[in-house]
Amino acid sequence: MSLTRGSPPPAASELMDLAAAGSVPAVARLYDNYGAALYRLALIVVGDSGRAETAVCEGFRRARAHPLMGEAPEDAWRELVRLTMLAAWTMAGTVRTGSALLGLTLIGDHTYREAALVLDMEPDEAAGVLRAALREVGRRP
Repeated sequence: MSLTRGSPPPAASELMDLAAAGSVPAVARLYDNYGAALYRLALIVVGDSGRAETAVCEGFRRARAHPLMGEAPEDAWRELVRLTMLAAWTMAGTVRTGSALLGLTLIGDHTYREAALVLDMEPDEAAGVLRAALREVGRRP
């Protein structure tokens, strides 16, 4: 499973509504559907499997603590990704924006503009950071 562009399937937005209302089975279903992709993104940020697992769990915990739904279903999905990424950054002790952009674009199948929205960045800034991160990856042996 991978993150996808655009809105989640209708069943996912309904599950997000239920999860925001406190439904534990809805959170479990969302985790089953999206946990692996969120884990891969968190792993890029924290670089450790145990902390990546904890970051995903924390993202889901934060998602249950406040409403996820905005004006469109994709707002809920972006918020779930954002909360998981914030938890991962907190655990990493630093915001590794380049790594996060690489994860969202390469693993998450987001465009740089979509990734910028998730990370609350201007698209031009995200494009520059992403170019630098790709250059760095290209220099690694």
